[in-house]
Amino acid sequence: MVGGSRASGSSCTIRGLLDRAPIRAGSAPLTGIGGIALRLLVGAGAALGHGPLSLPLLSLIAFSAAFWLHASSRSIKGALCNGWLIGFGYFAVVLVWIVEPFLIHPERHAWMAPVALAGAPAGLALFWAVAFGAAQAIGKGVVSRSVALVCTLVATGMLREVVLTGFPWALPGYIWSETPIVQTAAYVGPHGLTALTLGIASLPIVVRRPLVSVLAATATLSLIWYAGSERISQAALPDATRPMVRLVQPNIGQRDKWARHLQRAFLQRLVDESIDRDGPSDLIIWPEAAVSMRVLSRRDNLEIVQQLGDTTPIIFGAIRRADGSPLNSVMRLGKGGAIEPLYDKRHLVPFGEYLPFEHVLSSWLPMRALAGSAEPGRGPTLISIDGLGSVMPLICYEALFPREVRQRGRPDVILNLTNDAWFGDGTGPRQLHAQTRFRAIELGLPLIRVANTGISSVIDGYGHIVAMLPLNHQGAINARIPPPLEATLYARIGDLAVGTTLVIMLFLICIRPIRNL
Repeated sequence: MVGGSRASGSSCTIRGLLDRAPIRAGSAPLTGIGGIALRLLVGAGAALGHGPLSLPLLSLIAFSAAFWLHASSRSIKGALCNGWLIGFGYFAVVLVWIVEPFLIHPERHAWMAPVALAGAPAGLALFWAVAFGAAQAIGKGVVSRSVALVCTLVATGMLREVVLTGFPWALPGYIWSETPIVQTAAYVGPHGLTALTLGIASLPIVVRRPLVSVLAATATLSLIWYAGSERISQAALPDATRPMVRLVQPNIGQRDKWARHLQRAFLQRLVDESIDRDGPSDLIIWPEAAVSMRVLSRRDNLEIVQQLGDTTPIIFGAIRRADGSPLNSVMRLGKGGAIEPLYDKRHLVPFGEYLPFEHVLSSWLPMRALAGSAEPGRGPTLISIDGLGSVMPLICYEALFPREVRQRGRPDVILNLTNDAWFGDGTGPRQLHAQTRFRAIELGLPLIRVANTGISSVIDGYGHIVAMLPLNHQGAINARIPPPLEATLYARIGDLAVGTTLVIMLFLICIRPIRNL
């Protein structure tokens, strides 16, 4: 190929999808099908930092390539297409687990799997398309467009928390979850860490001197790595005065979970794993939807667990009904078999627990068979549990929302009950565990996570895993709950600093455009 470009009036067709202009004279324009494939591969490479591969440096290189491709755009239309293709490649890789719920009962739902696998990345990629297009419209040169892209990608990541009830899965900042750099979240949260990640990735374009940009990126990452390591070194195991909890992971497959003829056996499994032969614990915790209230309403079933509750309180997830409406709840079983609801899930999963736009979709798609009909809870966001103190209960993917979690208040401990059996045994459960761990670091609070099939763990306020049950493992584990730390900077101010910085940067780019760069 030779440098140069075709006419700038290309349309958004399969072959005329991309701008033809390179960054510098003599560079390959990368057009047509080859250009589309390149952009998809760059997006896919940017996703490799997420679990289970956890290769953040490869992600960083891919994000740098995304900035290079963005700098080659010569029109807003070309930038929009760039962003969508790169975003589609990224989300297609991180959301590959999304087909798993449709394969639990393949005879009914398998036909939806390809639709979900293509539709979810396509929809989320629109956020990146908007980010790329807005950066192209705001910036007047390569440098200003690159800086603007950092800001707009962070801003659209924030939007993903709220648009259509939100789905902030796999923010770019999460690629550092297995490194000391994750400690930065205690100061700037996941969106601030995303801004830092993208800022470093943009250095080769902004600086335009390869050696200088590599040295600057290396120095920055080394400094943050060192600071994170120093913070982690302050973590200490909780002493013997802290409460002891027993996490029970029954490892029940989703296909069999609600089979009526297996309910008593599953309940017995929970009870058997709850018996602590090494000594009593202060609290036993079962996962989300561990039992249904219909099962416990039978006297013979209740008697199975009643003896446990008489000696050690049990916190468990259950599906219950109130005023005829199903609720996904956190319950407490105490002495005499007394069962008390403590919390009802407030943030429901679209298409899993309720059907968005029900009056439209239910009339032309057989979605009702897949989507549940749960009602959102309206009770308190903090509860009191003897032995733990003030507790913030989070059910399943409620733990994905950093802003929402921070705004619920400051408890002594975060309790996350979940059923990740829906997500299979691949990337989904591992990514959700890593993203949930961020909440402990952001707020400086211990976090107890109990999952049906795993990963169950106790995590301290530094993100250090004190105890863990691996994925697809039946068993139980005892762990002492670490004490809460002092409120972190992020716990005090949230995304205020990051949001203010984004607004200022975009304002400066708009009023003082760098036209000659």
